[in-house]
Amino acid sequence: MIKLFKIFIASIALFLFTFLLTGTASANNSDITEIPLATPESYIHYLENYDYEEAINLGIDKSSAKEAVEQSKITLKEFKNLNTDDQLLFLEYMNNPQEMIENSIEGNDPNLEYVEEETIINDSPISLFSTSRTVAHQGQLKLLGITRQTYKIEGKYEYNNRGASKVLSNRAWFLGV
Repeated sequence: MIKLFKIFIASIALFLFTFLLTGTASANNSDITEIPLATPESYIHYLENYDYEEAINLGIDKSSAKEAVEQSKITLKEFKNLNTDDQLLFLEYMNNPQEMIENSIEGNDPNLEYVEEETIINDSPISLFSTSRTVAHQGQLKLLGITRQTYKIEGKYEYNNRGASKVLSNRAWFLGV
């Protein structure tokens, strides 16, 4: 079940990475025609100009767009701290997103890391009858120590003495640049 879940998340992340690679020529700068992942300089330029509007254009949920912009500033700083060879390696990985995601999940590459975290929140007082519980799951794909993609999944469920009995709400979203 967990492996199927990881494959599902990887598929969504691959779609977003592909959209980033082909969907934008630059962030908020129509006179730049280079591809953001072509050179370290073009990627730095892209991150320096990444804003709320660009996040929305890439499909980031409005409630998470501000967080994505903040993450882009962190990514920019971390990317600039890499040496030139690692910057080029980073872009090579980014230009091969399917391979990067598969290797992250399978743990085949020491430069790639997949980090998961799950939280369960009891939203109502304990009772013998029904209670609600929120389950939140977050995962990150890291490349050379830089967080590339963060996904969040949250669901609120009604529980009885046998387990989850009803879905009250759920949502999923990606943050990343």
